Amino acid sequence: MATLDDYADWEGTIDDLVVAAGDVLALLGQSHLPPPNVRLVRDYARREILSPVERRGREGYYGFQHLKELVAARILVNEGVPLAKIAEQFARDRDIAIVALGLPPPEVPAPDTAAAARWRELGERPSEDAQAARSGAGVSAAFMRRSLEGTSQRMDLHQRLRRLGAETTEPRPEAVTRLALTDWCWLLIDTERLRALTLQEADDIGHAIAAALSDPRIKKRERP
Repeated sequence: MATLDDYADWEGTIDDLVVAAGDVLALLGQSHLPPPNVRLVRDYARREILSPVERRGREGYYGFQHLKELVAARILVNEGVPLAKIAEQFARDRDIAIVALGLPPPEVPAPDTAAAARWRELGERPSEDAQAARSGAGVSAAFMRRSLEGTSQRMDLHQRLRRLGAETTEPRPEAVTRLALTDWCWLLIDTERLRALTLQEADDIGHAIAAALSDPRIKKRERP
């Protein structure tokens, strides 16, 4: 099974970066997020969320660090972190990007030694004094803690949904219309399906409901 470590030597053009970022988002269980595009990459570069690109002639080449930054930023944006805040924190310490990815650091994290140490420190829940000291050194402990907590909750959600037999690792929001037939009887129906409902289907639903409610097994069911 592929892991983020498989991209450690990755490099490519801006078009390659867009494709790789989409693959990594899927790898991290974030395939529900809109995939990045070239315009988005350029916007992130302008905001200095991405590290400076390496120029080879007229072509810009991106590496593993850019890939981590782009994917981490997409995850953080989805969790409600403003782009300006992401840019501010990445500018202070670009190794912080790995915290948002929700993965434990590799055993021998050559370019991410500092990030690996921060993972260990955060896992130990350091004191407020230690957090303040790290913040004073240029890294926002609050930002890192929120990123880690959001990641932990996301991973826990994925595990529990799999345990429940869900087809996906993300809850699926659905628009539902509730029809109040009386003050004690409601009908829930998918909003999009309701818009396309035919008269024949409505009639079939009515008969199905009547048949279900006439089932003596339902009527005899004990109250909780």
